[in-house]
Amino acid sequence: MTKLSQLDSRMTTAISISEKADEIWTIQDSIFEWFASLIAERYRDEPEVVAQVELASAMNGVSLDVLSADNPELSNRLAGILRSMAQDVVDGEIEVPEEVCESADRCRALFSNLIQILSAFENVRSTG
Repeated sequence: MTKLSQLDSRMTTAISISEKADEIWTIQDSIFEWFASLIAERYRDEPEVVAQVELASAMNGVSLDVLSADNPELSNRLAGILRSMAQDVVDGEIEVPEEVCESADRCRALFSNLIQILSAFENVRSTG
């Protein structure tokens, strides 16, 4: 029988900019929840952003291209915040606790991948 904690460790959250597989970033839920809590704390004065991050956490992801169709300003703002916070993780300005991710190097590499995807989204948005 599978324990609930084993199931939790396999659940993921996704951030996508399209339906293409190489434009979808996935990460373990517990890491995203930690990341989302940092965003909520840092951007607590932006309730719309905090609400969207909380929704992403609850719904196991966010599709920035779909959000952009409904609210391009929020989508662009959220992408910029995600990118900035991910850069802080990659640069070591935000330390990843060992209980969140056993390997800080692995986590930095994962967040580096998010930066690449978000950069592509921002490039498309600025030229589109």
